[in-house]
Amino acid sequence: MLKFTRLLSQDNVDAHQQVEWSKTDIIIKNNKTGEVLYECLDAEFPSSWSHDACKIVASKYFRQSRVTEHTEISVRQMVERVINALVEGGVAQGYFDEENGKIFGDELSLALYGQYGSFNSPVWFNLGVPGVEKPQCSACFINSVDDSMESILNLTKTEGMIFKDGSGSGVNLSPLRGSHEHIRGGGHASGPVSFMSGYDAFANVILSGGRTRRAARMVILDVDHPDIWKFITSKAEQEDIVQILALAGMSTDFADPESAYGIVKHQSGNNSVRVSDAFMEEVRNILHGYENDVEWQTLNRTDGGVAETLSVQKLFRAIAEASHKCGDPGLQFGDTINTYNTCAGDGEIVASNPCSEFVWLNNSACNLASLNLCRFSKEKYQFDSKVFKHVVRLFITAQDIIVDLASYPTKAIQKNSHSYRTLGLGYANLGGLLMSWGLGYDSPKGRDVAAAITSCMTAYAYGTSAEIATHLEPFERFSDNKTTMEDVLRRQQAATVKLRKDVAGLHSKAISAWREAIGTAFKKNKGFRNAQVTLLAPTGTISFMMDCATTGVEPDIGLRKTKTLVGGDIMEYVNPNVESALQALEYDPEDQEELLEYMREHGHFENSNLKDEHLSVFDCALPIGTRRLSVDAHINMCAAVQPFLSGAISKTFNMPREATVEDVERTFLKAWERGVKCITIYREGSKMSEPLRVRELTQKNDDDFPAPERTSLPDEHDQKGHKFHIGPHKGYITVGFYPDGKIGELFLRMAGHGSTVNGLLDAFATLVSVALQYGIPLEELVSRFEGTRFAPSGWTNNPNIPSANSIIGYVFKWIRWRFLTDEGKNITNERPSMLPPPMDEDLDLASEPCPHCGSQLRKIGATCYDCPNCSYNTGACS
Repeated sequence: MLKFTRLLSQDNVDAHQQVEWSKTDIIIKNNKTGEVLYECLDAEFPSSWSHDACKIVASKYFRQSRVTEHTEISVRQMVERVINALVEGGVAQGYFDEENGKIFGDELSLALYGQYGSFNSPVWFNLGVPGVEKPQCSACFINSVDDSMESILNLTKTEGMIFKDGSGSGVNLSPLRGSHEHIRGGGHASGPVSFMSGYDAFANVILSGGRTRRAARMVILDVDHPDIWKFITSKAEQEDIVQILALAGMSTDFADPESAYGIVKHQSGNNSVRVSDAFMEEVRNILHGYENDVEWQTLNRTDGGVAETLSVQKLFRAIAEASHKCGDPGLQFGDTINTYNTCAGDGEIVASNPCSEFVWLNNSACNLASLNLCRFSKEKYQFDSKVFKHVVRLFITAQDIIVDLASYPTKAIQKNSHSYRTLGLGYANLGGLLMSWGLGYDSPKGRDVAAAITSCMTAYAYGTSAEIATHLEPFERFSDNKTTMEDVLRRQQAATVKLRKDVAGLHSKAISAWREAIGTAFKKNKGFRNAQVTLLAPTGTISFMMDCATTGVEPDIGLRKTKTLVGGDIMEYVNPNVESALQALEYDPEDQEELLEYMREHGHFENSNLKDEHLSVFDCALPIGTRRLSVDAHINMCAAVQPFLSGAISKTFNMPREATVEDVERTFLKAWERGVKCITIYREGSKMSEPLRVRELTQKNDDDFPAPERTSLPDEHDQKGHKFHIGPHKGYITVGFYPDGKIGELFLRMAGHGSTVNGLLDAFATLVSVALQYGIPLEELVSRFEGTRFAPSGWTNNPNIPSANSIIGYVFKWIRWRFLTDEGKNITNERPSMLPPPMDEDLDLASEPCPHCGSQLRKIGATCYDCPNCSYNTGACS
């Protein structure tokens, strides 16, 4: 039996007694109406947790009253529910005796309370709930389908059962015959794209887990399928329909079921084309100019004959054009994936879960967990590998226990889950860790650290798997796949040896860990308990539960953050990792404070006293000033860690709005060349759900019709700026002038406010600017708006306008006084003109409001969003 030692807990002291607790009221309201959506009064949490983490856990994971059971109001109740089920299951299954089970439970409890790691959402939803003997605990499923109507319809039921319990599902539809192939009795088959519409319709009406997130799907088609062209263009064509509906005035809010996206097809799933090395080699030759073009044959599913001969160049261009247009399809590199198939003797990996990190054989399941890397950081370049190894062992043991505690939607998935026992341990907060150490995400040192941590994690996980196998049994299919599994693990061991030494000194520890894991399993002939152990999920909800600065393998999205205070107020603050980075970069305290103040004012470090060579440390996924991480930076990081994972990586490969189709082609090719297993591109501004995209299309359409004449300001024109305070609220006004001195432009910006307030002010200022440019008299606008009344109001810092009844009222009072009175016109000593500081660039302004509470959604994956207020989620891998 397994033995456990105490590293986080104390003997003879209950785990919860070693945690400092505090109570708070959790109230979530609709931002638009003020309606209370969720309320948990006097809820109990570890004192170290942020209010945002408390809010998400309470609303998301506290078990609601089911029939006669009481609702949970404490994290202690929630954790004990899960831990008790794991300990009881572990003792019953022979993992450990009661004494070691107590230690295991205490250690895992403190790892959870201390935010060292977390299980995926279905575990928190379902495990330990009274009356539920076999709960669904896996976040990820891969289904299969055969070329028969019975199988096609059974898939609908299977997916529905998966969605209702809070999980996601992926399937490769390539076994279905193409739409030009004949069926028995005459006529032609419908084809996979046709059946996709039915699967999509069911998914759209099922809330995942019956709670606050939509069903998540992945649909894959092989590049040699007869209907590959239809598949490639299927979502792009629906995007065209959305554009037409948007022009007719329909909402394009993706989260609104009554919007244009709720009407069109294929919106519940992510689409990916599964491509071979043979196809990509032809693509490389064409893009590099070695060949003009090559023919590519699609094959019938019924007889294997050639269905159609296509151009590789045109086919790949179609994939890139569709991805450039709407983000789908992505690519899955089948041969790369199967190079790391530890059970290749049992079949080929042809599919993945919705976010593409779990790649395995058909009819399989995976329960996920993720570790918070920053919790293992002691100081600059000091990573606590001892605690890290200990926590990896705790989670792998727990996840393996869950395999037998859980239920599965089909007998085939249940059988394979026990035959292979695939697990998905990963991590979050890599971007936060690197920044806090003063390492750039797009730097060799940063990638070296990431690779070494990933290698250690997988080696420790396989070491635990081998240890469990010595006490129990290896996974059922191990003996028939021993050779292929050893080949894969030795490839990962060899890749570890080739790593450069990292600044944290983890390289040598990873080498030792691989030697130990492989030696235990193969030299002692004990094998492994699990065919797969690691992957990198997007970790949306659980990363916020752990107070992570960044999700999964992602970099940070911005240098300024917002957090919810007790009582519901929103506070803007500088990312804590920025201060840690400045300390790691050895700036003295005075310089640190000066730089932090500059950051608070400008949102970036450009033109500050930060050394030029340190600017890259603070590069983020979204534009900050004039800087941002390139898509190559994302690919290079994935390429650095991919060789050390059992599975794949869920990653947002962001591309700027101005990226071309050729850029998308190049990015796809580079991902394959660098050994990335899966990639989905998201070009900013490509979806009609983004407000700027709708405005752009509407303006383009209006150009076709006569319009009143507008006189825009010249590209170079004079401006004057004004900074003001209304009570504690600070704002900025900038007006632009025609050459004759008349006002023709207005900009407004409030510091410390979220995107909603500034979005409304920007819209209002834009409307005023347009009105002025169409000839509406300034006096008329001032008269209309200077008397408006609404909060915030109060005393100002302007002796000429001592009080204001609203922001808008102050703006127009100042304009009247400054430009329409003799006193204001004669001012000559006003400070030089200034532009308002940039918008808070750590917010994703392209995202839509949450359909549940109206807050701004946060992007956590290629097509996944999470609400920081009420925990609404559009994905499943968390």
